[in-house]
Amino acid sequence: MKKLLLVLGLAAISVIGFGQEVVKRSDLYQDPSTYLLSQFVIEVEGKTASELKNNVELWASSAFVNTNEVIVAEGDNYIVYKPLLIFYHDAGGLLGQFKNKFTIHTKFEFKENRVRVTLIDMESTYVTPGHPTVSRRIWESNWGEEIKNKGLWKPSFRQMKAAIDKRNNWIKTIEGINFNNSTESSDW
Repeated sequence: MKKLLLVLGLAAISVIGFGQEVVKRSDLYQDPSTYLLSQFVIEVEGKTASELKNNVELWASSAFVNTNEVIVAEGDNYIVYKPLLIFYHDAGGLLGQFKNKFTIHTKFEFKENRVRVTLIDMESTYVTPGHPTVSRRIWESNWGEEIKNKGLWKPSFRQMKAAIDKRNNWIKTIEGINFNNSTESSDW
């Protein structure tokens, strides 16, 4: 009986000690060395590069309050937006909700029948009264390669989980662009 209790006790300690949730840098970044959040291709049959670009511009006109504020660069076969996405995470306990910023360099490249999308984490500027202005990326450079959901790292763990959710929602929003719309101007 004592051996059984000892085995169960050791098993419980190992589950508690080693069963911690972990978020890794590679969970957030496709390529952590370049802060690449994601890169993917959307296939669209029967559309020219120009038509695809017009569809993205039409989507951007409703996705952003002012596209001129988020447009970074534009050419015949590409367009780059730099939106500031806001999200919140629960820091736990008495700390409550924290506001986070995610500046995502969103580049669309157009070829016939396809669009390549590249998302890169850029530095966001934080201005807090009484504190120095800080510019940083969402994953702090001094955090290492993983964050465990324990101790003083719990708020950072929750922040990264929320950042991953925000990145995934942004990808779903982009994948949801209706490329089948006619981009010809209507005369209503």
